[in-house]
Order: sequence, then C-alpha cells, then structure tokens
Amino acid sequence: MNRSRLIFSRLPSKSVFATALAAPLSAREILEVAANSKLTFTATDADLFLRKLIRAGNVKKAGPHYAALTDRVISCLETTQDAATTRLLLTRFIELKCANTFMRVLPFYCKRMDEGMTVGDHVTVIWGLAVLHPKGDHRAVLDELVRRLRGRAGEMSRWMVYRAVFSLAKLNYREGRELYEQLAPKIRERIQKEPYGAFTPKELVRIGWAYGWQKVRDVPLFADLSKAYQQAIDELEYAELKVLKQLYHAMHFRDKELLWKVDQQLQVLQPLGPLNADFTPRRKPFKNKEQRVSMTDPLIRPLSKIKRRKLLGRK
Repeated sequence: MNRSRLIFSRLPSKSVFATALAAPLSAREILEVAANSKLTFTATDADLFLRKLIRAGNVKKAGPHYAALTDRVISCLETTQDAATTRLLLTRFIELKCANTFMRVLPFYCKRMDEGMTVGDHVTVIWGLAVLHPKGDHRAVLDELVRRLRGRAGEMSRWMVYRAVFSLAKLNYREGRELYEQLAPKIRERIQKEPYGAFTPKELVRIGWAYGWQKVRDVPLFADLSKAYQQAIDELEYAELKVLKQLYHAMHFRDKELLWKVDQQLQVLQPLGPLNADFTPRRKPFKNKEQRVSMTDPLIRPLSKIKRRKLLGRK
C-alpha cells in the first residue's frame, strides 16, 4: 500500500469539501473553491485540496489563491500539532514541487522528529531538498537527518537507500561518508540476490555516480556494480553510458570488460545521441543563480593555480 494512503488512513475519513471537489476540476477551480470558503481547514481538508491539485496539474503557484491556500495549510499544522499530518503534508508539497511552502513546513517536521517519524520520513525530507533545491543553507537539517539515518541504516529499504545515496550527492553534502560506507553492504547484498538488486538500470548508474561524487572508493561495491552494469548495458541511455565511463576512469577502476562494452554501446548509440559527443559539463546560466550538482560535472576537478604550484614545488 502507498505510504501516503497509510498516513491518510489515520486522519478523519471525510472532508466537508468532498462533495464540492468530487467532480473533475482544473487547478484554478480547485483554488477558487478554497478561496470562497471561510471554514477552518482540518488535516483531512488540507490533504484533500493538495491531492486534487496534484492530480489536476498546471498549478499557478504565484497567484493569490494558492498563497491563501498554503497559509491555511500552515495554520492547520500550527493547530493540529500532529506528526502524521506534518509528514503527509510535507510529502504533498514535494509532489507539488513547491519549494517555498516545503520550507515553511520543514520547521514543523524538525520539531516533531521524535514524535514517531520513521526512517522513510527522514529520507523523504532529504529527497525533497534534492528535488526542490530550495534557497538557503540546509546543512544543520541534513546533519541531524544523516545522524539519525546512521543509527538506523539497517532499517532502510531499497528505495530509501537509493534516494538517500543519490540525494546527498545531488545536495553536495560531504559529511555523509560513514552513512555511505554503512549502506554499501546493503546495496551489494541486494545486487547479489536479485537481478540488478531490484534497482532499475538508471538507479544503479546514479548510485555508482553518487559514490564517485562523494569519493567513497568501495572496491567490493564497484565490483558488484560492474556485473550489474554489464547485465543492463543494453538498457542504458547514451548519457548514462558516458557517466559510467567517466566514473570508472575517475575512480581508477580498470574493468576492461565493462569499459569495452560501454565503448561498443556508445558507438552504437552515438548516431542517436546528442550532436556533441564530447562529455562536457553544463555551464552556469546566471551569475546570481546557485549552480546545482549535475551528473555531467567532472568527478575530478582541475587543480587551482596555488595547488598546482605546490604540487610542482614552485612558490
């Protein structure tokens, strides 16, 4: 059963807005229903409106009606003081891809971490930060979440492992090496037991890239990943093959069989791939916009002039 449904089942089953929102409505019409009502939102009401907006799509988040709706949802969180409601609504705003409101709900989550929040909830918050990439420094929140995950790494399922590993790399969070080392045996165990370890080929490439980005050179893990990559080689896209080639060169793993297969597949896909076959990092589009970590970024960064001079013994 879906995690959101499990949480929702703990909330009151019926919303007073159920009839008004029963018919298929556009996002604008849903927001108008909320704006025309003066009733105080319960947790069930807030969840119903957010689910309907997610289903409708094309939500205008800059409009006054949406701002009024999010204010009422925040008021609901202030009133309920309930951990289940907090994690549910936080998940809804991740699905809506609304970074500003996600950050407004996050302090409520942080206050209620000890009130029954699960490992999956912590991973979902990290995933939300990576997907939404809200402005600001979130290192304190990440430090606490990673600390809690380290103590309960054995409870993490496949999707939790994948999301935690990939999200922390995307956030360029460099303090999670111990967690990566704890999760490596779990990834290996799954790969050895099942085809691809129940991960998709895309997820396997992202896991390998995340370990490379974090400079965690786990030889047994990459040996098992190599076997999985060879099995999935025909299912990988052009860009994913380029990531693999860069990854194994940067981490100094000389798997000749895998790299040969990657090169062969790249030659097959190159006519269908991007016009520029060179694997160059994307460029920063705006001066004042923070550059996100991308899988196309070089894993080995060029040395600065000072470090290069020190390496060469020059002053």
